[in-house]
Amino acid sequence: MKSRISLRQHYIRATKDVLLTLVKARLWFHCSPKLQAGAQIQNDFFGINIAPSADQRADDYIVERLHELQLQNVRMDFTYASLDGDAERLLKRVLAEGFKVMLDLLPPFEDAVVLAEDMAAQFRWRDFVETVANRYGKQLYSLEIGSTPNRGRWSGFEPLSYLAAWDIASKQLAVKDILLAGPNVSDFEPISNIILLAEMQRQGRAADIHTDNLFVERVIEPEAYDHRVFGRWMTNVFKFNLVKKARVYADLTRRFGAKQTVCSYKCWTTKRLSRFSDTPETRKANYLVRYLVIAATSGALDKVYWGPLICSRDGLINDGAEGYPKIDNVSFYKEIRGEYENFQPWKAYYALKNLVKMLSDTECVQAVSADNGISHFIFNTGQNTQLHIGWTRDRQVLPLQDLYTQQQIDEATFIDSSGETLNHRAISLSEQPLFILFSDAQETKLNVEQIERLDVSKDVIFPYVDDVEFTPWHEGDWNGAIAVKAGENLQEKAHSMLPENLLILPQ
Repeated sequence: MKSRISLRQHYIRATKDVLLTLVKARLWFHCSPKLQAGAQIQNDFFGINIAPSADQRADDYIVERLHELQLQNVRMDFTYASLDGDAERLLKRVLAEGFKVMLDLLPPFEDAVVLAEDMAAQFRWRDFVETVANRYGKQLYSLEIGSTPNRGRWSGFEPLSYLAAWDIASKQLAVKDILLAGPNVSDFEPISNIILLAEMQRQGRAADIHTDNLFVERVIEPEAYDHRVFGRWMTNVFKFNLVKKARVYADLTRRFGAKQTVCSYKCWTTKRLSRFSDTPETRKANYLVRYLVIAATSGALDKVYWGPLICSRDGLINDGAEGYPKIDNVSFYKEIRGEYENFQPWKAYYALKNLVKMLSDTECVQAVSADNGISHFIFNTGQNTQLHIGWTRDRQVLPLQDLYTQQQIDEATFIDSSGETLNHRAISLSEQPLFILFSDAQETKLNVEQIERLDVSKDVIFPYVDDVEFTPWHEGDWNGAIAVKAGENLQEKAHSMLPENLLILPQ
């Protein structure tokens, strides 16, 4: 079967689809970058990507970690060589354990390159899809077709070859009751989504689940506006932050006949974080929490599958492997390359564990992620308690007394992003998310609009240091900042450091 349309016809159709969608969507100015209360966080919102190891002991380890994380959803990449191999062994195991599996079907790179024109490659793809569907179709949550079609150097796909893969797979699966997911565009590139989703719908089988790898790594922080969409000079005009990006994709989901919007892969790499942080694993844990809280409360995403569970560079668990695979894990998370004996959870693992535990089955009743750098959320839980989560942008702090009364601070339980209960009262919000648990409903001293208008200084840089909190200090004619170690009294330390008190100390 040759490609249904020529490259020229494809470009004509694609141009028409893109222009028509952009006009109808009015460049998505109706999609607000601001959060609103009301999101219901289901217990199956969170998921993770897994891969096999040649060491069968890793299967037990993976299942144990999934149960410990309290996750129901897993995603696996699966290609021709996966059949009757390590990947199929792991697939059988997680299905037997009752996990909901999104299985991402991939042709080998060399077949993906020629799939639009090569009949032999098409027959191999058709047979593979049919084999997987016959073996596992009824047991799977969904089948995702292909990966990163806008990253041909990783996947081998370009638009026509991906559309050929989708056309063949959707026809093979037409009589089977299986949810189909795609096209798994990587990063925020809505033009690619439009081109593929429109043609998939035109073929007669729109995706049931619209998948995308909604990365924000290129702007570093989860809350930042993306300057790469329309250029730096338009950054604050279009305001494409994570919230708006998710809502744009949800809009495309509705326009092209899909039913769900899912982020199928997301992570921060230690390599990239190391460029600007000497504590990259701490930064990774902080960003994981910040990203997932915003994603969950955006109201635009049905699920988020975090990046690899086990990988030395991208994962939540370090496997000790050196280097990195030729094909990026984003496109094909093929295998665990390190040794079983070297498996060691990073901070981000415990951060996800804590977040899933705290946020599942909650209702967001207040949501702020403001341009001044403050993010603050209130959730009603199913345990008759109320959970507050707050943080600032990197290198900023906000004294808790700006938001809470002293009585509220005295009565609250403070939990760090890794799930450890603090044995002291916190004094400020920082770039590390802080979980604040109350035994009953509590209101902040300021409403949402007042929080958004708070003046948070960007002139003073507050570093992140383990077991140390920083806070601005103003008393009389003196302005400064104080570092407070765990267990120290803020008032006593502040007064002891005033110049008039320093002068009376013994020489």
